Amino acid sequence: MLPASVLIGILWRGRMRILAVIPAFAALVLWIYFRRPDVLISGNGHLIGVVVQGARVPNVAKGSGFVARSWLENDGRPISQRAAHGDMQS
Repeated sequence: MLPASVLIGILWRGRMRILAVIPAFAALVLWIYFRRPDVLISGNGHLIGVVVQGARVPNVAKGSGFVARSWLENDGRPISQRAAHGDMQS
């Protein structure tokens, strides 16, 4: 929704292009306030992560590194996959 409204705002001629701000603003608000999922399953099914007591915990210490790293970093508390997996073991 956001890229489409930005594209319309750039390409459209005349005063109507100002209306492209409305869906762009709506997309930003939804993006900011949308709750991230509590469960992650990687594309190959090897990595499964869940939220346990507010912390994101993967089921394996290695594997599907990019997916796990992105999922863990998006909380604003970057932590390694190995450390997050170890939290579950404690």
